[in-house]
Amino acid sequence: MNLPPLKSRTTTCSLYALGLGLGGVAFAACTALGQVGDTGLRLLLVVEETPMLAPVRWRFFWQMLLVLVGQAVTILLFSWFLRRTYLRYREMDEVLAQQEKLAALDR
Repeated sequence: MNLPPLKSRTTTCSLYALGLGLGGVAFAACTALGQVGDTGLRLLLVVEETPMLAPVRWRFFWQMLLVLVGQAVTILLFSWFLRRTYLRYREMDEVLAQQEKLAALDR
């Protein structure tokens, strides 16, 4: 089959699901900006988008995991800080109460 060459080599690619419904698989379509020869037709290249989006999905997964771990570590450190501060305050309060008792007995 001998097809005429494209007049314009510039293409634009946009990701959208075609309404073909082939097993529930989403497709990406790249359309040529120029016409095919003098026919008035446009070239449409349809491919499955899973191979294109798989690296993006894995990167998104690892980024979300990193954010989740970061937030968990932050909450853990903050709760540890609050617990340490509370225990030190309670210890200081016990020492102060003991000193007040000894001062009251001394008088």
